[in-house]
Amino acid sequence: MLQPPPAEPGMREEEVDTPALLLDLDAFEANLDAMAALLAPTGAKLRAHAKTHKSPVIARLQMARGAVGQCVQKVAEAEVLAWGGI
Repeated sequence: MLQPPPAEPGMREEEVDTPALLLDLDAFEANLDAMAALLAPTGAKLRAHAKTHKSPVIARLQMARGAVGQCVQKVAEAEVLAWGGI
């Protein structure tokens, strides 16, 4: 059963249900761009590891910037990504 997200944009930090991943989107997107720029001239392919974020949304953002897939260590991590369409 799906539950409501623990946070919505604009909420104060003390209003956020924990545990929750809070992300500085500008910094995150800058890191994605840096990853893509670093790998582009080498021809190397990145398969990002989902063990930290466990998020289909983040996985999609990584893949949109050039990651060729996601790596997981546990079945539960794969299930979350599969549930999210990855």
